[in-house]
Amino acid sequence: MCWSRSPRRDFNHRSAHNPSEGAKGRERLDSAIEVLVLLCERVEPPRGELEHIHYFCGNTEITEDLDEREPLRARFTSPSSPLFGHLAGLQMLEAAEYGVADIARIKGQLDYHVNVCEVVRRASGESLDLKSYEADMRYLLDTYIGAWERGKISPFDGIGPTGVVAAQYSGCRFSSSI
Repeated sequence: MCWSRSPRRDFNHRSAHNPSEGAKGRERLDSAIEVLVLLCERVEPPRGELEHIHYFCGNTEITEDLDEREPLRARFTSPSSPLFGHLAGLQMLEAAEYGVADIARIKGQLDYHVNVCEVVRRASGESLDLKSYEADMRYLLDTYIGAWERGKISPFDGIGPTGVVAAQYSGCRFSSSI
């Protein structure tokens, strides 16, 4: 197998020639969606961001709640969760013989769950939203780190690394004549 080819492309390539591979892909994809739906089944209606945070994190200010719900949250937010692993791209959905309407529905579900996963990660402290710090970091960089003109910082003008080593071992003084 060529290193430049990803397994997903290889899967898509095989499924174009073997219809049973497309059916297997569809079966795996359907089971991944079902797992995600089952994970979110107990989230209280209206199933918004706050309800997902309460279900997967509990009270975010109490570390015991976060620790208690960590395995459940890890299954939901893990990048290797079944849905994220199987929904790699549009080609895979087409190879799994989904219709245009199904592809749009699945893509919508994926976008929604990716957003909710990021919200849950931020609420649990597993992910940082650095955007709120961006202006402060820029201020610190502009205030305390400056870009000045280059100046002479060593007596090694015109001497390469080999010249420095040779001069040290030969007992010579540094000069620009070396």
